[in-house]
Amino acid sequence: MSNIKEVFGHPFFSRKLNLPYSDKLIEEIDKFVTNTPKGWACKCESTYETGTSGFDKSLNNRLMMTLAPNIDAMLKHFINSPRQIPYHLDIWFNKYYQNQWQEIHNHIRPGILLSGIMLLTDPVKDGGHTVFQNPDNTADAWARMFDLNAPGNPNLRKTALSSYYLHGAQKHELLIFPPYLPHYVAPNLTDTPRYSLSFNVRQLR
Repeated sequence: MSNIKEVFGHPFFSRKLNLPYSDKLIEEIDKFVTNTPKGWACKCESTYETGTSGFDKSLNNRLMMTLAPNIDAMLKHFINSPRQIPYHLDIWFNKYYQNQWQEIHNHIRPGILLSGIMLLTDPVKDGGHTVFQNPDNTADAWARMFDLNAPGNPNLRKTALSSYYLHGAQKHELLIFPPYLPHYVAPNLTDTPRYSLSFNVRQLR
C-alpha cells in the first residue's frame, strides 16, 4: 500500500485525511482538556483520562468512521493475519500551549496492537514536531505479548538504537505506527496552541 513505508525497518502509515468537522472537534476538545495527566513527565493539556467521554456522539461517530478504514489497512499489513482482528479504539486529545511538550514514550500496554496520532491544526513554524526514535529491542518485547515473534513475520525486524526520524506532519495527516515505536513532541515555541489526536488500537478478546 502506497501510504505505508518503513521507518527503522518497521511499518509506518501516513495519509492526509479530509476532516471537514475539525473546527467542531477542537471546540469539543476545549470543553474537556485538563491539566497534564498523572504519571506524565511533560507539560500539556489532555483528555487522556476521560478519552472522548462526554463528546458529541455524532461527532465521535464521524471520527471513528474516518479512522477505521485506515487502521484496518495498517492492521492487515502489519499483523499479517488471515482473519480480521476485532479491536476497540481508545482515543484522546492533547493541547500544547507555548513551551509545552511531550516526553519520549511508547504505547506498549497489554492488548495494544497499533498506535496513532493526527495533527488537528496547522503545523507551527517553530517546534512542536513529532519525533520518532529507533525502537531497538522494544519490538521484541511487544511481539512476545501477542506471540507474534514467528520467523515468518517480516515486520518484526530488530534494529539497533542509533537515530531519530522527524516526520513533518501536515494538518489532518494521520500517522499509524507500532506501539513500541518511541516518540516525543518537541516544545511548541509559538503562541499558537497545537492540537492533536492520539489513539491506541486495543485488541478485543
